[in-house]
Amino acid sequence: MHGNSFPLLTGILLFLWGMPLLMADIVVRFPTENTALLDNRPQDFYMYVDRNFEGEKSQPWEAGAYGFTRTLVRTQAGPVAVKFHEGIDIKPLRRDASGTPLDDVHPVAGGTVVHASANPAHSNYGRYVVIEHQLKDGPLYSLYAHLASVSCKKGDRVGTGNVIGKLGYSGAGLNKTRAHVHLELCLKLQDDFENWYSSLKLSAPNRHGSYNGLNLAGFDPAPVLLQCRDGAEFSLSRHISSLPVQYVVRAPSSGEPPSLVKRYPFLLKPGPANP
Repeated sequence: MHGNSFPLLTGILLFLWGMPLLMADIVVRFPTENTALLDNRPQDFYMYVDRNFEGEKSQPWEAGAYGFTRTLVRTQAGPVAVKFHEGIDIKPLRRDASGTPLDDVHPVAGGTVVHASANPAHSNYGRYVVIEHQLKDGPLYSLYAHLASVSCKKGDRVGTGNVIGKLGYSGAGLNKTRAHVHLELCLKLQDDFENWYSSLKLSAPNRHGSYNGLNLAGFDPAPVLLQCRDGAEFSLSRHISSLPVQYVVRAPSSGEPPSLVKRYPFLLKPGPANP
């Protein structure tokens, strides 16, 4: 019996050595040198938009934040923004003499590059990168858009010290003055996205597989960046569970739970044994 214990122990250790080591909570870092949010200077952190509402021009930094921040309409209660911004827009800190931004973009945490789109014409995001971070509650995806260049490829293992691209203004409706990196923290919605997209019969092909922005549901990165400011770890399930409930979805069960629930089981609340 003692003669078999050493090979058995060796086998267990080799098995554990080969297992992923990132199935844990993570510390989320800022993707560029701009950390003005930590000093309560949102106006120096978020990139503004050029707004012309009822003939009045403005450049509100608030439109670079997450949520309903774009496209004002007049209502009885006053102006209301009706366009949802699913990420945050971070200003550059450094530019060359011509005004071209010089800021490097880094991953917010260690992970694997699962998508790198280097052709700015293939998406409203312009050039963009998606990184998968393996957490114990399910995978977290970070998305970095409007890049001037992409310096990583699918399959690369990256950490916060790596450069994945340059901040820029590729994509729809941007110019050099409003250059920024658009950051999203996301959950992936479904595995069979391609079939769903094809069923829409849109003119534009899906060039991004499961990492099309329509298949990535973003939540506000700013509170996460602030939460992790002193090295605190980010828990996906705890954070999502702390957000106010906006709506509840009840769906008929065919015996197989949706891929979203299989990927993030904490989203499913207890219900009847045979729904």
